[in-house]
Amino acid sequence: MIAAFAQQLRAAHEPIVQRWMAAVRADPKLTTANRLAEKELRDHLGSLVLRLAETLAASAAEPLDEEPEVTPGTEKDARKHGQTRWAQHYRVDELVREISVLRYEMIEIFREFIKGRGKLETEEFLQTTQVVHRFFDEICMDSVAVYVNEREEQAAI
Repeated sequence: MIAAFAQQLRAAHEPIVQRWMAAVRADPKLTTANRLAEKELRDHLGSLVLRLAETLAASAAEPLDEEPEVTPGTEKDARKHGQTRWAQHYRVDELVREISVLRYEMIEIFREFIKGRGKLETEEFLQTTQVVHRFFDEICMDSVAVYVNEREEQAAI
C-alpha cells in the first residue's frame, strides 16, 4: 500500500504542486507568497514531492517498527528552500507555515488515496503517516536552520 501511494505521488506530482500553490496563495497568513511569480513560488517543490515518494517507497521495504529514513538529497533540497525563501524576504513563520501547508496537502492526498481502497491495515496507515510527518519535520528543521543562518550572517555584516 505504501509503495502504491509513493507511485501515485510520482505520477501526480505536477497536480500536487498546483494544488499546494493554490492553497498557499489562498492562505491569508502567507502574504509574501502572493508577491511571487508562479515560478518563484514553485521553486523546487516538485523535487520535494518526488523525494517524499522516494522516501515512502524505501520505507515500504523496511520493517514496520523501524524509524523511517529520509531519502538522501532531501536535506540539500530543504536547505535550498530555506535559502531561497530568505532571499525572497519570507518571514520565518511564513516559511514554517508554507511547509505545513504542504504537509497538510499530503495528508489530504493520502486520505483521498485510502478512501477507495476499502479496509486499510492500521500498521500501514501508521507507517505511512509516520513517514510523511518525519519527512516534513526534517524539511522544516533544515529549511529553518539555513534561513536562520542566513539572517544571522546578514545581521553580522
